[in-house]
Amino acid sequence: MLRACAREQELAEAVRSGHWPLGCEPELRAHVEGCRRCGEMAMLTAAFQQARAQAVGAADLTRAGLPNAGLLWWRAQLRRRNAAMARVNRPLAGAQGFALLAMVIAVTALAGWQARHGVDWLGWWDGVRRAMAGMDVPAMLHGANTLGFVVVGSLALLGGVAAWLAAER
Repeated sequence: MLRACAREQELAEAVRSGHWPLGCEPELRAHVEGCRRCGEMAMLTAAFQQARAQAVGAADLTRAGLPNAGLLWWRAQLRRRNAAMARVNRPLAGAQGFALLAMVIAVTALAGWQARHGVDWLGWWDGVRRAMAGMDVPAMLHGANTLGFVVVGSLALLGGVAAWLAAER
């Protein structure tokens, strides 16, 4: 009972290589039908191979629902990089908001001042020329205020455009 069969190794090799039962010689098949030990070994090995194939197939189906590990790593890196970009852009967004607010205040102040004093945009130049000729200080200040508002409005507008262009890059 404990003695090994002489053809047991040959049968094990045929089963392992997948040649059992159709790909092996007819003498080995005849031996397995007559030898109880080899018959049990062939039956058990075939059953284990079938169970293994089913388990591998089930594992493939389970694995099919999971994305590739490289893809998961790439997504995590992308998420981390996007979060870092959001943290970096937060102060820039604040600076943009401040520049926009300054521009709106400057343009509103200039428009309000022009609405009260008339919309004579180049009239200040004549006032400055006359003031320089007669050294009329109030007229000079009127011309300087207008020039100041134009300069501040232009700077505010250019600052807003520069902040917008910097954010676009």
